[in-house]
Amino acid sequence: MKPPALSDRRRQLLGATAQALAEAFKQGRLLDDVTQEGRPTTLAEAWHLQDVLVDALGGHGGWKVSPARPDREPGCAPIARERIFASPAAWQAPLGTALQVEVELAVTFAHDLAGPATFTADDIRGAIAALHPAFEVVSSRLRHKDQLPDICGVADLQSNAALVLGPGTAAWQALDLGRLRMDLLVDGQSVAQASEGTPLATMIDSLVWLANHARDRGRPLRRTDAILTGARILPTTIAPGAMAVARVEHLGEVALRA
Repeated sequence: MKPPALSDRRRQLLGATAQALAEAFKQGRLLDDVTQEGRPTTLAEAWHLQDVLVDALGGHGGWKVSPARPDREPGCAPIARERIFASPAAWQAPLGTALQVEVELAVTFAHDLAGPATFTADDIRGAIAALHPAFEVVSSRLRHKDQLPDICGVADLQSNAALVLGPGTAAWQALDLGRLRMDLLVDGQSVAQASEGTPLATMIDSLVWLANHARDRGRPLRRTDAILTGARILPTTIAPGAMAVARVEHLGEVALRA
């Protein structure tokens, strides 16, 4: 279902917020406040603000999607093309903030996912080209995010700052994604581990939802997109100058210099 249309006035107010967030993003600084009238109040408004923001950053090159919960459907945000990097990469956090990373799995596709029909699990399974170890760099542009409604965080690309993509493998179908072992090392020392996570069927379901949602938003999933599928190791702070490496069973590793 396509998001409902917004009035010209709401588009103008949300667009001003998106431009302010984009400038903060580009300049590596935090935005002190968002005007009351410029805050999104519905998911449709948050998605519109996401679109304006990511276009102001040069367009999207991927997505992040979170698995559904019993009380809500998946969440998502487009990822700015200029903030997607191949491993090994380097990234500095905005002034006054700490660099935080999540260890995730990402997918890339063998072909575009476009067309009028509703996408199914079989469509998604047939389209996945590779599975990759990945870092999501998480950082809000909102200095006082915790004092704002949660939907403001959704509009702020769900706190996505960057994606670092490790080499992919096409031999993913037989992997037990719910039990992949992962180890996050900082300067060679293990600081976090995981051995349980979102199973394959749940990940496919979230990608089905995203494929249909993205098409309805006029941003169908493309062969060139990289899709983050949810945190396996939760946000971990990396000190300036440190090297973070995530090793993922069967998939290899992804590296980031803070």
